[in-house]
Amino acid sequence: MHVLLDSLLFILSLQNIIFMVIGVFIGIVFGAIPGLTGAIAIVVLLPLTFSMSNPMAGILFLLGIYNGSTYGGSISAILIGTPGTGGAAATVVDGHALARKGQPNKALKAALYASVFGGIFGSVLLLVASPLLSKAAIHLGPPEYFAVALLGIAIISGVGGSNPLTGFISASLGLLCSVVGMNPLSGVTRFAFDRVELMGGLGNLPVLLGIFALTLVLRGIMSQDSIYNKETFAKQADDIFHVSDFFKSIKTMIKSSFIGSFIGAVPGAGISIASFLAYTEAKRSSKHPQTFGKGELQGIIAPESSNNAVCASAFIPLLTLGIPGNVVSSILLGALTLQGIIPGPLMIENQAQYFYGIIFGFIVIQFFLLLEGRYLLRLFKKIINIPNTLLLPILVVFCIIGSFSFQQRVFDIGILIGFGYLYYWLQKFGASGAPFILGFILGPIIEFNLDGSFVMGNGSLLIFITRPVCLTFIIISVLLFVVMYHQNKKIEQFAQDAEEE
Repeated sequence: MHVLLDSLLFILSLQNIIFMVIGVFIGIVFGAIPGLTGAIAIVVLLPLTFSMSNPMAGILFLLGIYNGSTYGGSISAILIGTPGTGGAAATVVDGHALARKGQPNKALKAALYASVFGGIFGSVLLLVASPLLSKAAIHLGPPEYFAVALLGIAIISGVGGSNPLTGFISASLGLLCSVVGMNPLSGVTRFAFDRVELMGGLGNLPVLLGIFALTLVLRGIMSQDSIYNKETFAKQADDIFHVSDFFKSIKTMIKSSFIGSFIGAVPGAGISIASFLAYTEAKRSSKHPQTFGKGELQGIIAPESSNNAVCASAFIPLLTLGIPGNVVSSILLGALTLQGIIPGPLMIENQAQYFYGIIFGFIVIQFFLLLEGRYLLRLFKKIINIPNTLLLPILVVFCIIGSFSFQQRVFDIGILIGFGYLYYWLQKFGASGAPFILGFILGPIIEFNLDGSFVMGNGSLLIFITRPVCLTFIIISVLLFVVMYHQNKKIEQFAQDAEEE
């Protein structure tokens, strides 16, 4: 118990509180602007945390951005019908419809309270489940860790691209890029092309900035269409989210938070899946499903509870297994390791203060999200009016500075530009950055545990078959990929038949 109390007091220092407040504010700003996401904000601002004397302050700052951006996506989804983040895609349906009815404030407040509820729910689950899973994870070996990482690749391949095959190719490209440089065990150099700069591998930060931020800049420059569809709303008298509305929605919030927490805990599953599943379940179980799509309050509360529950629960596999649950936690895995914080089953024993500090940080951040979302709502409404002509140059400057500051090398700016252009063109063929990033981050973990598995099995592949847990994960990965591939084929055939008719 004293460890929990010490961890709570550890994160409640004035410096940590200030950085959490600033992080939440920046996250909401990035989330509210269509095209920008929390992942982009974290990647762009990650270099700022390197110089912080207190590593926990930097981590809490990034967690604040993560949570703030998840809620922030609902602001543009409700006001202009354009989701600021993928997690707010389901919120558009009823959120924008309710705003068009003249009740934008009611919709925004419903999204805020649901987000805070889901965030606290997921954080409490993280607090309860993580220590238990950490104890169980100690008994797992390299083959099991390899299989869990493989499951993450299989899932993200199915949901991250236009089809599972495209997602798998993108994830494989990420894995290929992750092995550039010297093998940590054998010392063999791969794909360095006699460049000393590549001996240590591709830098995480320049690659992340290129894939997320620079690609966005290039799309903004090349696109001639505005992302904004400003509309005016005839405000109605009942534009208030009442206390009774909150209590009527408790059942929906609990159920949706359960869905989000479960999906978030599965490596690679994604926040968009959780929000759409929660929305579908809310509509299915509703006594008046015909009102969904026409400004139904439960249609806002369900996806917003779910997507914020994902934020915390995605850290369950990260803190217990060292395997990121989604793209953002993949980025934060890099941030943690750069600060000397090593997630995994031994973290609770070796770095308990940081382990519980991160969990309590999630809980405390929800209260700052509530306060800032409630009292700065008028300001946040105006964020969506920021023009691209101002945003894009600022992003370019941050990308260049961040890439250079990673190792003080001009070569890393070249990596930034190269990956930015590469993924700008690959996206035209349906490729997504999410599978690539997860493959790139999981690459060293997969390689290390694959090597360890061969050492345990004396070079035999039978070790992956003779260990039941490992075999189970591998079978699930293969079956999941095959099912998603065939489902995608059916959807494509259905769309083709509809066009012909």
